[in-house]
Amino acid sequence: MNIQRNIITNSTSDRGVSLTSSTASIEYNIITDCEVGIDLSGQRTTLVAYNDIRRVNVGIYIYHSSSKISILNNNIQNNLYGIFLHFVRRILIKQNNFVNNTYHADFVTMWFTRWTRNYWDNWDGIGLYVVQGIQTWYEIPWYVFDWLPAQEPYDI
Repeated sequence: MNIQRNIITNSTSDRGVSLTSSTASIEYNIITDCEVGIDLSGQRTTLVAYNDIRRVNVGIYIYHSSSKISILNNNIQNNLYGIFLHFVRRILIKQNNFVNNTYHADFVTMWFTRWTRNYWDNWDGIGLYVVQGIQTWYEIPWYVFDWLPAQEPYDI
């Protein structure tokens, strides 16, 4: 399934894009003023790229998904949560702009997920960027890292 080049605003379903158990490409969309910009559950081999997601409660929400999900080159800004991951594994989150979100990223139980070269407007410019979440079995605070954060936002 390809969802491309749409302008989605004030969605009546409270979701800009919502997919369950499919393989998809979600690219070049503008999503604003929804409860959740992109909502994915049970996904496999999914690409989320070159989207502009603004003024939503959760920019990208991924639940119970695994294998070959790539979140690349998105502008995620002015949201409550930029991205929220819940019971996921094997996700690549690369070269996105996280700007002016109350919480750029959060997660509940996540494995083998790679964060790299994202722009974080609250990063101090030194070292790695820390993303904090929890592992639910014991509700242990858990930390993952963007080892190579971008110095400047990407022109997306």
